[in-house]
This record gives sequence, C-alpha cells and structure tokens, in this order.
Amino acid sequence: MFNDYLKSIDTVEAKLLKVYVIEVVSKLIPNATEGLSYGMPAFKINGKSIIGFSSNKFGLNVYPFDPQVVR
Repeated sequence: MFNDYLKSIDTVEAKLLKVYVIEVVSKLIPNATEGLSYGMPAFKINGKSIIGFSSNKFGLNVYPFDPQVVR
C-alpha cells in the first residue's frame, strides 16, 4: 500500500516520506501494519491508526493519531 502511494507522488517527497516517516516508524514500531485512515496512508496497531502521512503541493504532512506517537 505505501509503495503505491509513494509511486504516485514526487520523487523527492517520496524519498523524504520513506526515509523520515516509513523507515523510522517501521523500526520503532515493528508490529505496525500498513493501512488507510482518513483517506491517507497510515500505520496501525490492532486496527487502530497511530500515525498517518500525506503529500500535497504545500509539502509533506504527518498526522499523529495517538498521543503516544508524539511522546
């Protein structure tokens, strides 16, 4: 799912998302799964979204859905 999303956006943005969001979250929370939340790619644990991300013409966006992610 994440790979399809990364292919649909600008190469530089895709690389930033991959390195700074996807790889970091994957390492810190290895049991998180790929999913969708609010129409955007998101990591989930037990079906609950914990962090999502998107890209638009203004830049990259990261959305923490769980207070534990911010800590």
